[in-house]
Amino acid sequence: MELIKVLVENQNGVLVTTSNRVAQELGVKHYDLLEKIDGYISKFSSTELSVQFYIPSNYKALNGRTVKNYLITEKGIAQLVGGYNASVPIAFDLNVAYINEFEKMKKALKQPKPMSIPELIVMQGQWMVEAESRINNIENNVIGIANTVEDNDKSIKRLENNQRRTVTSNHLTVIAYANIKGIKPKSYHAPSIGKKATKICREKDLLIGTTVDSRYGLINTYPVEVLDEIFFG
Repeated sequence: MELIKVLVENQNGVLVTTSNRVAQELGVKHYDLLEKIDGYISKFSSTELSVQFYIPSNYKALNGRTVKNYLITEKGIAQLVGGYNASVPIAFDLNVAYINEFEKMKKALKQPKPMSIPELIVMQGQWMVEAESRINNIENNVIGIANTVEDNDKSIKRLENNQRRTVTSNHLTVIAYANIKGIKPKSYHAPSIGKKATKICREKDLLIGTTVDSRYGLINTYPVEVLDEIFFG
């Protein structure tokens, strides 16, 4: 037996066929089919329930006249076509054909719909916006890290400066010590004294400071007690 071909459409997410189409497939007058549908609808307790089977609609006839019609859901087909089983020989096979077609359409709806070119362009634009947002977040994080590192460097420098002030408060250069003590420049050799002072500081784990001299640049300062030991020890 040749399979009957039927048409099921997706109308705003609802799978339906039409009453005028079913009437033609059954070989009955559309007017008579509408009366049968109206009879079923009258037995439903509410419109909310009836529209799960039959959805009021209309179509334009060839003469331009608006004709009453119904969109028929899967439930409606089972009820309506099943009601013709006794009087219309093709009704049973038609019902089976619609059952298969509704199942086929429901499976098709579950499949991902291929995107159109405009949809792909919109999605690509969204991806670009999201990517730019992520890049901006990364850049902001990098800037934040850089600022933190800079702040840490400043803090370290402040600590170093504070330490240097602490070290130099009781530290003197060899020349400054000699001038304070009234020791004549010709009586000592500053570099040699510096080497001795450095050695003693390292042996005793004492801090060696630094200071800037206009003539010699950055030079060392030593604890006064170390210089006392070298000059007068």
